[in-house]
Amino acid sequence: MYQELLQFLFQLLMGQKTNGKHLEEGDIIEFMSKFTQNLILWGSNDVIKKYSEYRTYFSNRGVGKETSIKEIELLEDLLLAIRKDMGHNNKSLKRGDVLSLFINDIEKYLYKLK
Repeated sequence: MYQELLQFLFQLLMGQKTNGKHLEEGDIIEFMSKFTQNLILWGSNDVIKKYSEYRTYFSNRGVGKETSIKEIELLEDLLLAIRKDMGHNNKSLKRGDVLSLFINDIEKYLYKLK
């Protein structure tokens, strides 16, 4: 289930860079609806909470808006919650470590958080 979310997020965040395709609003809504159904049954409490926070923020930010610091924090919190649910302790990971795997200039955003 989490693999599907990661594939979707990578397509959403990097789709135009990797395959030139842009997800349409209908595709996003359809995925979110199906994923939410599975998450209710199989997701940990922490992942459900973090997903809800990310989804709410993402849906309220508007199309075409520049990525905000808050959105970056919420995404990483969600990814860390997923890792924790999968059995990882995340103890040696600091803010930005997971996101740096696919956001090349993450330092540009992180300095604003300090």
